[in-house]
Amino acid sequence: MVPFPSDYYTVPDPSMPSGRRVDFPQAAMPVSTTGVPVDPASWERNDGFSPGSLILAFVPGLDLATSGIPGSTSVEKSLEPSSPIVLLDANTMKRLPYWAELDVQDPNPATRLLVIHPAANLPEGDRIIVALRNLKTSTGTAIAPSGTFAKIVSGTGGAPEPGVSAAPAEPKVSAGGAVSVSGAPASGGAVSVGGAAASGGAAAAALVRHEDHVLATLKAAGIGRKAMFLAWDFTVESTANLTGWALHMRNAAFGQLGSGVPAYHVTSVTNFTPAQHATLSRQVIGTFDVPSFLNKPGGPQGSVLNFGPGGEPTQIPGNVQHAVFSCLLPRSADPNPSAAGEPVRPAWPVLYGKGLFSVATQLEVAGVRTTANRYDLAYCSTNWMGLDGNDELADAGIIENLSTFATIPDRLVQSMIDALFLGRLMSSPKGFAANPAFESAGPKHTPLIDTSKPLVYYGNSEGSLMGGAVTALSTQIRRAVLGVPSMDYAILLPRSVDFAAFYVLFDKAYPSKPEQQVILDLLQMLWDRGETDGYAENMTTHPLPGTPTHQVLLQMGFGDHQVANVSTEIEARTIGARVHRPVLPAGLSPGHPFAGTLSLPEGTYQGPAALYLWYDTNVLPPPAGDVAPSAGPDPHDTIPRSVPAAERQLVTFLETGKVIDVCGASPCVTTQAIPPGA
Repeated sequence: MVPFPSDYYTVPDPSMPSGRRVDFPQAAMPVSTTGVPVDPASWERNDGFSPGSLILAFVPGLDLATSGIPGSTSVEKSLEPSSPIVLLDANTMKRLPYWAELDVQDPNPATRLLVIHPAANLPEGDRIIVALRNLKTSTGTAIAPSGTFAKIVSGTGGAPEPGVSAAPAEPKVSAGGAVSVSGAPASGGAVSVGGAAASGGAAAAALVRHEDHVLATLKAAGIGRKAMFLAWDFTVESTANLTGWALHMRNAAFGQLGSGVPAYHVTSVTNFTPAQHATLSRQVIGTFDVPSFLNKPGGPQGSVLNFGPGGEPTQIPGNVQHAVFSCLLPRSADPNPSAAGEPVRPAWPVLYGKGLFSVATQLEVAGVRTTANRYDLAYCSTNWMGLDGNDELADAGIIENLSTFATIPDRLVQSMIDALFLGRLMSSPKGFAANPAFESAGPKHTPLIDTSKPLVYYGNSEGSLMGGAVTALSTQIRRAVLGVPSMDYAILLPRSVDFAAFYVLFDKAYPSKPEQQVILDLLQMLWDRGETDGYAENMTTHPLPGTPTHQVLLQMGFGDHQVANVSTEIEARTIGARVHRPVLPAGLSPGHPFAGTLSLPEGTYQGPAALYLWYDTNVLPPPAGDVAPSAGPDPHDTIPRSVPAAERQLVTFLETGKVIDVCGASPCVTTQAIPPGA
């Protein structure tokens, strides 16, 4: 399937917002070592490819340095006139920034893929042309094109006929002569565009016409055929296709709710003594009801979205999600929750996003609890179904049968609606604030959640991966802090220690390293609807229909072992975040990791998005390439969420929308004891 993504794997479809529909032939899909092929059915609802796609190609003998291909800290070079890789938006005719790497997970140079990363998410719904040119080996030898593309680029492979569409050839699989656009052998002796197969003569002619059209578009942008190794195009999934399911579910669910609050049931109330928890006063646990759009009652593991005749997620009559909630009330709100007459201070309601494979009922890490108590914040959380602590074993099993992968993002989409319903319970005077479980002891029964204050969002790790999407969907939340933020699992997973145990299973089921990269890309096409990558374009100043604008603060830790810094940089560019500079102490990172972003102005900033990067002197820089950090302490649970200055900045932003400068003219540096084993 390489090069990937490619519009060869789409067909015209006027019913889709982009005008195209993804159409993977079964024969092209991965097959596990147990003989289980991936069913392409789940992908046929997509009208394009992920805006955060890994762009994959095989270039024999490629050397990045000799070819002058920019890495993650030299993004600015990607837009230079002579840059060897061109990403062209064919809709606007503008070049797009990128960085690239070779897959270091693959030890075999004969199969190692070139991986091109858009520096910011690709424009949704647009057609992207990828051009590779002036590529060289380590000795400086030019790498020449081969196969059909060599003939096309030289002008000996034919020319487009007047009035003939440049659409990719159909059908995709049949017998024919062996022709390959990339020079790699086509399966079954057939014509190949991007590795897929098509019929002989007619398909070969269509291939030539389409590639000539791609090259003509490049020429119009000032990119000639000289020294061209390969060029192809693909369509990015549209905003409507990415977000439409969740928007429909949100509108239908809140349409049922009206101005009321969800039905809920408190199952336990635990008051803590200062000896038990110095920062927590009370934990309230229960369930609340949300219209379920999943195809099984209660949305258990294995559920997927239930689609109605119109192709939209539809609630089966009477199907209700009994979502779990847990609320943590700080000691600052009620110093002695078992005693009457104690002075209380109702807390600010914060919808809190939990981390990967945790459950809502678990207490949060110490630094987060300290912040809640110091600044009088009430945190309420629900589970991220599909990636909560109940799903870990089931998710491991999915690796051997990726046809069932949609159960993860589909349940995550339902979880986003659950989170929005929990927000209504937190913020409405008719919700939690009216329940004795959320009131002080004694005759006054003072509510411990202050519903006069606006609901805000704060999440860390998985809570940030989900939080950007929840924020983009929310009509109520206007400000969000995403701690140790990230998006796009295709980039994140190989770079995260959290994936290490799963990678053993992945490597066993799909041992081919190039195929693993394609699989990550395929899965991201489904994952986008259930994490921030599919909503980043609409998170701040370009809101979704019927949704207000939002303000977002990103607080990031350098060298994080669990969320890749490069994915945070891509998120910052995508949402237009201004960045505090200087970013890092001199000499710590080569080049300019946040090239392509604007700097924060001096003093207080009150704009749509900002990013502060924190560096702890105990932490080592992340390794180059798509591997997880393994040396030194992991700052993930500590930096920056336990840094007092970062806490003050976080709370000031949630309360006022103002980003205070807590680092001045210096990088944000801290030296903090990171717990052993972190």
